[in-house]
Amino acid sequence: MVVSTSSGRPHFVLFPLMAQGHMIPMIDLARLIVQRGVIVTIFTSPQNAARFEKLLARAKQSGLQIHLLLLDFRVLEASGSPPGCENLDQLPSFHLAYFFLIWLARLQPQTEEIIQKLTPPPSCMIADLHLPWTAEVARKFDIPWIGLHTGSSFCQLNCEKTKEKPTDDFFKLVEETKRGAYGMVVNSFDGLEQAYVEEYKQIIGRKTWCVGPVSLCNTDDDDEAERGWQMGSASGVHQCLKWLDSQIPESVLYVCLGSLSNLPVSRMAELGLALEASKKPFLWLLRAGKHLEEVNKWISEEGYEERMEGRGVVVRGWAPQLLILSHPSVGGFLTHCGWNSVLEGISVGVPMVTLPLFADQFCNEKLVVDELKIGVKSGKGETDDIRKESVTEAIRELMDEGGERRKRARELCEMANKAMGDGGSSQRNLTLLIEEIEKRKSTNLIR
Repeated sequence: MVVSTSSGRPHFVLFPLMAQGHMIPMIDLARLIVQRGVIVTIFTSPQNAARFEKLLARAKQSGLQIHLLLLDFRVLEASGSPPGCENLDQLPSFHLAYFFLIWLARLQPQTEEIIQKLTPPPSCMIADLHLPWTAEVARKFDIPWIGLHTGSSFCQLNCEKTKEKPTDDFFKLVEETKRGAYGMVVNSFDGLEQAYVEEYKQIIGRKTWCVGPVSLCNTDDDDEAERGWQMGSASGVHQCLKWLDSQIPESVLYVCLGSLSNLPVSRMAELGLALEASKKPFLWLLRAGKHLEEVNKWISEEGYEERMEGRGVVVRGWAPQLLILSHPSVGGFLTHCGWNSVLEGISVGVPMVTLPLFADQFCNEKLVVDELKIGVKSGKGETDDIRKESVTEAIRELMDEGGERRKRARELCEMANKAMGDGGSSQRNLTLLIEEIEKRKSTNLIR
């Protein structure tokens, strides 16, 4: 299987986890790498490929060597995976997510068959840490395996310091794979988390390259509008952007609880009522997963959108988050504190109201509020229980009294853009990574 005739170039194979919050930074990383003259091949599935085909098509049209190899996910069904599910957000229940990670190992045989036929052969593999079986594939073909951290170094360091060793076989394998990796790529930048990155690097004993925020590879409106695009999943996106154009600068609160939010109507109603009570203009990206029908029923019966007409806009499904956050009228971001969202907010200098729901989001909240001092907590602890009063209070505090937080967010924005610019730390780190792989490739050819 020939992907390029330019055999003198290094060839990076990238393997994202099939989850929106993990695929998006890997695709951004792929575009950053391929812009350096490297051949890039991305392993994914047909449904997942459709989410970023527009971005990659534009890259290929400009002459960049970026390719997709599609895997047959039907082999997962033998393990119990629901038919047609190729992404975490397609699972009928979030409780199946753990099993989905295990089922993905069934992709290993066909992955090996494809890699064996690749021309030129891969120079290295960058894979999501939650795909530990890909490291075994890399070893079979003598390819350096590099893990991509899609979370914050602050959280990774806290986990290393506080948690007991995993007893679960899958997460044991993840830990073993991490410590046997050639190195780690981190979606962060030195000015944001340098001390945490350095300490984490000492603990795991692996080379580490901070190359972010990778979202800043999206340099025009088309890139921002199509990043993470999901066909047929948005309603009224153009109307909401037009509405933003009509608002006062830095007056609007953008609200999004992530791609895997699945809160019941009682929680979503509290959030909706808090937005109403805050008296602030808002744009609410509503997902709600399997509860969406119930939430829509509540909105309809309450006459919520009619009450909010002119002040609040509800968008269902998907919206171009990066494009919205960078709009001049957006002055705050109510977020679940997923790492992608945190970095995207930082990259455009927007302070945050934090509403974590699960996993590392609580740790990211601590970084945003206590360490970086660019956010306001809307809750009282590690719970997804949403209370109208506390959310309303946090929104008002951020939008009315957020001068220092806004100033700090702008400073971090400048640092992020400098890191990704010419001569910046993230740009240099990516150069060092590519040069190291090139050197290893040259050494192997001499042998």
